[in-house]
Amino acid sequence: MREGQPSFLYRYLPFWLAVWVGRLLKIMIPLLAIGLPLANYLPSIINLKLKVRMAKAYFELKKIEEEATPLFFGESDIDKLLRLQEKINQFELEANQMKIPAMQTDSFFNLKQNIVTLSDRLRNRLNEIQGK
Repeated sequence: MREGQPSFLYRYLPFWLAVWVGRLLKIMIPLLAIGLPLANYLPSIINLKLKVRMAKAYFELKKIEEEATPLFFGESDIDKLLRLQEKINQFELEANQMKIPAMQTDSFFNLKQNIVTLSDRLRNRLNEIQGK
């Protein structure tokens, strides 16, 4: 307006629309200036969330394994073995319902392999005790 000509918006749009678009631009430009750098951190946040979820799952698996360790090295309590086997089966069901991004399935399948390994060890120890 200083040069005597209306701005681009006022030249090609109706007045009410030019005012609305001008206000919208005044709001959107700062939001984009803040939002775009934050969007760069989004994959890191998703990975951190997945790592925390997997760490919790491994912590639970470690607790079950710590309960089972005495049973692997001499103790022969069938009721405790059966309870732990049921616990590991329940844990496996919960792990199967975890939602994991397709690109991050390697940590999920490692967890599942560890669950299967512990379950096999419990089953083998139960067969040893029942076989005696």
